Amino acid sequence: MKNPDPNQLNIADVLKRIDEVRDKDLQHLLRTTLETAQQKLQKSTNELYRLRLNLENSFNSIPDAIVTVDEGIRILSANAAFLSLYGGFLADYKGKTFEQCFGKDSAPYNSVIRQTLELGRLTSHFRVNTTTPEGKVCKLELNAAPLRTGEYSFGGAVLVIKDMTRLAVLERQLEDRKLLNNMVGKSDVMKRVAALVHSLSDIATTVLITGESGTGKELVADALHYTGVRAENRIVKVNCAALSESLLESELFGHVRGAFTGASRDSEGRVAAAEGGTLFLDEIGDLPLSIQLKLLRFLEYKEYERVGSTKPRKADVRVVTATNADLLQKVHDGSFRKDLYYRLNVFQIEMPPLRERKEDIPLLIENFITLFNHELGRSIKSISPELLDTLMQYDWPGNVRELRHCIEYATILCLEEMLRCIHLPQNFKASCTCQPASPIPQQKPKQLPQSTLETAVNETSAKRQSFDKQKVLDALEQAGWKKARAARILGISRPTLYRWMKQVGISEQ
Repeated sequence: MKNPDPNQLNIADVLKRIDEVRDKDLQHLLRTTLETAQQKLQKSTNELYRLRLNLENSFNSIPDAIVTVDEGIRILSANAAFLSLYGGFLADYKGKTFEQCFGKDSAPYNSVIRQTLELGRLTSHFRVNTTTPEGKVCKLELNAAPLRTGEYSFGGAVLVIKDMTRLAVLERQLEDRKLLNNMVGKSDVMKRVAALVHSLSDIATTVLITGESGTGKELVADALHYTGVRAENRIVKVNCAALSESLLESELFGHVRGAFTGASRDSEGRVAAAEGGTLFLDEIGDLPLSIQLKLLRFLEYKEYERVGSTKPRKADVRVVTATNADLLQKVHDGSFRKDLYYRLNVFQIEMPPLRERKEDIPLLIENFITLFNHELGRSIKSISPELLDTLMQYDWPGNVRELRHCIEYATILCLEEMLRCIHLPQNFKASCTCQPASPIPQQKPKQLPQSTLETAVNETSAKRQSFDKQKVLDALEQAGWKKARAARILGISRPTLYRWMKQVGISEQ
């Protein structure tokens, strides 16, 4: 009798044949074995179903659109995110090519998948602008990987489609808010400054930055350096008003041993330190006349001599200068060389005062709150409308620097999630709009006794100290009193942690 094909047997046939076995013991053994096999098969089937269900749920829960295709780039499956992005049901896409689904907009998908199948490796970060069947314009990122059927063969590919539309909008908004490097603003005047910086960043020409004190001239110098080809080298900064004439020359150009009393060793100077990079001379209007001539020679020939030496030295340095003074008036007064003025003023960038770009104030406030939340361990999330109105109406003679100090002061005082007028420095409170208007003429408020003021200040200080102390103690306990780890938990530097511990009276263990 010919043995039947095992693949064509069903359970009923197997049981019938077992019943034909005459040996009862063998028959019982076969039945037991069959039942065990059935139980294992059922268990494996249930496990396979569970795994498949979990896989499908995971497949559909991924926020990125995912679609699998065969070797002919026909769609095999797609997840819920794909159907949400393009609309319709899986049946509308299954078995069809991208050309049949998307027409002329299918080229990017086909290109990425073909490249993946031909090279047998991942194709990633392919960005494209496209339009969905519903007419929605999207910015997409395509990533494709091959589906292997063997060591050297592929049965298709999986395509992951990231919708980058919202991210692209946020990036554009961020570009509007943060122009270059650390320059924050969206006003037209700041956009013009950013455009000038961008056009000059890769050019070695001398730049003169002018503007009132506190407008951010140093930030412009940083942006010129760090967005240009010299960013890999140093930017060296010198405040010309902070050093005496004798020290300034030595600081700039260096000196040799014995050049003057106290010169016990050679010094390279700031020019040499800035080799290949940028030399930023702040407050250039205060440069002494004797050094102006040496600086002029350096700008003209890129040569200089160290103090006490007659040997000329060369330096590849870009010079950027800044001043809040009227250099042309200084030229007329005879305190600034005319030839140096014209040599420095090859290209001028004028920083506008804050009162001329008040639309940037909310962005600057937000930026400073984020900065001081991190530095001071605060959790401030907003400012009151009255406070914002007060800050918008103020003329800011100290410009951005004054605004920064004002927000820092308010952040130190504030123990809430919102900055209010009560947290402002004293000189702002007179112009604060927080107090509601009253039809009744207001009398001059009585001045609190000094003891009452001291009590209020002490209570506020004690409250802040208690708050900070508990916060620091919690972090130290969590870190096992390891200072570096506790500082990371608090989001501050280790020196700041030590300062906090000292202020709130926590002794080191």
